[in-house]
Amino acid sequence: MKIFSDRLYDGLKPLYADLMKNCGSYCDEYTTATGINVVSFVAQWGKLFPIEANSGILFVGRATRGWANDDRNVDNLFDHPKDKIFNREDQMIWAHDYQSPYWRVLRGIANNIYGKDGIEHVAWTNVSKLAPDSNNGNPMGKLYDIQQKDDYKIFLKEVELFSPKVIVLFTGDGWGWDYLCTINNNGDPSDEQILPEYEWAGYHA
Repeated sequence: MKIFSDRLYDGLKPLYADLMKNCGSYCDEYTTATGINVVSFVAQWGKLFPIEANSGILFVGRATRGWANDDRNVDNLFDHPKDKIFNREDQMIWAHDYQSPYWRVLRGIANNIYGKDGIEHVAWTNVSKLAPDSNNGNPMGKLYDIQQKDDYKIFLKEVELFSPKVIVLFTGDGWGWDYLCTINNNGDPSDEQILPEYEWAGYHA
């Protein structure tokens, strides 16, 4: 039986090849027009993430602000001995001390459930797999739209392969709604909410 990382590799790499084929030319145009590189992201998981079916937590954000590299060569992203972004030795380890609000909340949830080093028990992905480098914001307009069809396919494969018990979307309504519908057989997920909505101190959940 293939090990967990091999199943992820076999399932995700062909979908990333399609993503890069469909979006690569526009990413080059985007960089030429804006001077901003487009970085690639692949899902990460802690060394203690449970690989049994229907277990564990998958956190979903919007997009990275900077990442390991701006290489969109799929073989490099998945196989390069030094520069790959799939199944890196340091994946999730760096997040122990990262102090953005997103990671403070994610660590708080993970530690509350799993105890110390909870970050090593969870997996993390993003809605958009291609995003502007560094502090240039989330992908918007055509950079968001052009990848969305492939991003959906990758997300569904991630859900299949990680097989989490819980998926936590830190995306906001606008980014998360289509994905909730996608994993709800293209139906309206509003009747499936477990908790009521709350507002406090300018925040909404």
